[in-house]
Amino acid sequence: MKTPITLILLIFCIYSFGQKTKEEPKTPIIRISSFQLKTQITDGVKHYSFIKMQKKLYNVEYKIIERIENESTKLDSRDFRKKMGLFFKGESTGITTQGFFSHGYKNGFWKTEFNNKLVQTINYKNGLVIGRYRVYNVNGDLIYKTTFGSAGNGRYKGFYYKTGILKEEGNYQNGKKEGEWIQFNEQGDLTETIYYIEGMPKE
Repeated sequence: MKTPITLILLIFCIYSFGQKTKEEPKTPIIRISSFQLKTQITDGVKHYSFIKMQKKLYNVEYKIIERIENESTKLDSRDFRKKMGLFFKGESTGITTQGFFSHGYKNGFWKTEFNNKLVQTINYKNGLVIGRYRVYNVNGDLIYKTTFGSAGNGRYKGFYYKTGILKEEGNYQNGKKEGEWIQFNEQGDLTETIYYIEGMPKE
């Protein structure tokens, strides 16, 4: 015959096994527009902050919606979108980037989507490019891959996501742009060559 203590332990184990583990509530992803952000290069690394100084970039996950403004989207003072703020300014390009910031610098894993399809993954350490880099076309096919390693050294290639045409190309050294970087238009023609020293364009 089982003792009362044994029975109590048995009942407790059965009860505990039947209980579902409660998951920690997930922090929501904050959606912002590219018009809400400003960037500046600090020591060769891109730093992000809100245009409105009273707002702060927290160390949480953001989804940045890329928006552009052209003649058809310019707003006058009567347009409700202007009254609603910078989030509604311009029109979406279909491109979103998502990841974490740390003190205004991109940190950890970041992904880019075009019309809700994954087209790029990249890794950062306090704004410095490191680790694996992958680019996909809109059909999901891998079109370029490399790794910058923990030191942040390697060849970068950026593409126009809609067509897969090469957009820019250059080297990273210690996580920063270095040497000759070349840029192309959407037809594939060379448009600009910029030289960098430790992430800063050479004048």
